[in-house]
Amino acid sequence: MARTKRLERKLDEVRWLSKQEAITYIDISDDEFKEDWKPYLNMYDNGGKGPRFDKEQIDQFMEHRKIITGKTFEEWVPKSLRKQL
Repeated sequence: MARTKRLERKLDEVRWLSKQEAITYIDISDDEFKEDWKPYLNMYDNGGKGPRFDKEQIDQFMEHRKIITGKTFEEWVPKSLRKQL
């Protein structure tokens, strides 16, 4: 029986991302993802393969975060931190 090697998924070619792929795509830490991103993103069940995130929604949210009140991305403060300030 012939063995086949599983091809790696390239993030720029797929639409649905696992949690780890989404963290890698956004280039942030796991804690930042849990606090600042995950509450605002929808999770989809991908046929029993575990929760997936829509890359298009991540792109839209990333663009939204850059535009909020005309501030740069680095100056944006997430809702979770605004309550503490």
